[in-house]
Amino acid sequence: MQHIPKWITLLIIGFMFIGVAATYTYQSYRYHDVSKLIKEAAQVALTESTDYSARSDAEVAGITESVFEQRFKDQFEELSDSFDVKSYSFNYKKDGDYYKSIHIKIIDDQDSPHEVTWVTDLSKNQ
Repeated sequence: MQHIPKWITLLIIGFMFIGVAATYTYQSYRYHDVSKLIKEAAQVALTESTDYSARSDAEVAGITESVFEQRFKDQFEELSDSFDVKSYSFNYKKDGDYYKSIHIKIIDDQDSPHEVTWVTDLSKNQ
């Protein structure tokens, strides 16, 4: 009889630990899944928004930023069926006329930021 409060306390602590571990695992999986989706959508959007008519040099490809952003949004929404997005943010890092990387930030419906810096291989000077 004396040990019943101790067992109940241990049981409550065990359930709390399981709850915290499950929540952490779910959020970690969700973050990595969204990061992977961002990278896949960026790859597809980059391929679809490449402006081949702008090539004057065979080693350089140009992209149209507005087309890239729209294609990215379309592709991301197509890939993520259970993910609501509040806002998208794109930051293009250039070296002269060449793109070095694209920093993509997405704010989801839980106000969690998901950021990926996607390094392009469109630059002539790598």
